[in-house]
Amino acid sequence: MKDVKEFFKDYASASLTGKANQVAAFYAQQFMATTKDNSATFENDQKFIAWLNSVFEFNKKFGLQKMEVKHVDSLSIGEYFYKVTVTWETVFAKRPDEKMNFNIHYILNRVDGNFKIVLYISEEDQEELMKSKGIL
Repeated sequence: MKDVKEFFKDYASASLTGKANQVAAFYAQQFMATTKDNSATFENDQKFIAWLNSVFEFNKKFGLQKMEVKHVDSLSIGEYFYKVTVTWETVFAKRPDEKMNFNIHYILNRVDGNFKIVLYISEEDQEELMKSKGIL
């Protein structure tokens, strides 16, 4: 059984491949995503796959070169759930010497030894952060 940090390292690797089906496999059949301005529930379906493809295109357009787990803070919530904060480190082609760090909070569900993301909370707005770093 993989630990939480390995789960997110694998998630980062899949996110760089541009293969939406691989990334979708990290999410539960239904999940929620929220930012400071918006919250929504999602089905892990073809519409989600299409949205992931648009994210890949956005990242490709702006030259995402690196996405790595910088730090993981994990807390077990009973036997089947984990509250996890991941500090991600990214590098974009336009600013290759500048590492952009941001935090995402997750609730994971563990069933049969496999983790699935059921809640995704973003502290920062990605586009605002990219603008502040001169990437957009």
